[in-house]
Amino acid sequence: MKKCVIIGGMGLIGLNIADLIDEGVEVYLIDNLSSSSKMAKSKKEIYQKFVSKILKRNNLHFIKEDIKNADSVKKILKNIVPDVVIYLAALLASESEKNPVEAKKVIFEGVKSTINIMEEISKKYKLIYASSSYVYGDFEYEPADELHSKKPLDIYGFWKNESEVWISNYKFKFGEWLIIRPSSVYGIIDPRERYASSCIEQAYFNETVQLFYPEFICDFTYVKDVAKIFLKAAESDVSGEIFNMTRGEARTNKEFIEVLKKYFKNIKIKSHDDRLLNAPKRGALDNNKVNKLFSWIAEYGINDGIIDSINVLDKLFE
Repeated sequence: MKKCVIIGGMGLIGLNIADLIDEGVEVYLIDNLSSSSKMAKSKKEIYQKFVSKILKRNNLHFIKEDIKNADSVKKILKNIVPDVVIYLAALLASESEKNPVEAKKVIFEGVKSTINIMEEISKKYKLIYASSSYVYGDFEYEPADELHSKKPLDIYGFWKNESEVWISNYKFKFGEWLIIRPSSVYGIIDPRERYASSCIEQAYFNETVQLFYPEFICDFTYVKDVAKIFLKAAESDVSGEIFNMTRGEARTNKEFIEVLKKYFKNIKIKSHDDRLLNAPKRGALDNNKVNKLFSWIAEYGINDGIIDSINVLDKLFE
């Protein structure tokens, strides 16, 4: 890998991937910054501090652009001609329910356009697409493996699944592909303010932790584990595969907060009993396939992820 483009690269996963990539690789982070622009002022300042630290490396380049602007994206990709494209651009599940048209454009049409552009400008490349465990819909058994039926219940899962189908059936001439299904990714600093990420930050800054959907079950996966697999996928000869990538442990949102309490003794919690609209009933995912493909086992449990998040924040404020 000599040149890597990360679309949606200024988010939690993209920044952590970029931070791991060898300095001999030129990395281009394409993002419209729509998520970070919505952050509260105090959180935005922390995010900018985190970003500034990463972008000090000479091989990392930020390009502000919207994936929906196909002509502009084509000019950018034509100028770079990357050998790896990592597609992370998406709305969150909750955002997709509120903005279904935008969700289709970003999650589905964006990756289609990217592949069509790459097929036109490149003779050899690899596309890595970030899908989701939401493609399964309600889990019929646990741990859910890649052979589990796909019956998405919400807009987000529907377009992730449509993207998987389109990519896996596309007649590539020059490209290779991999599809990765992460689940409940968390870490700091997270401009999308995912649930677990927000809880850690709220506790760290002595804010009231908002416990939403207490009984909602997730397979919480720390971002550094996720980033390592995306990097392994980019550097490997593996292609044409779809696989889960999670911690492999089912925990409720309430259980996540119980672990968080161990590290913040004076934590303040406000519980909300509302239900998550159209959310599937989930649980643990099976990681045997990713383990076999990349000789990989998740390093971070919830305790490890929280401790590392605290350490990252502490270093930012040294």
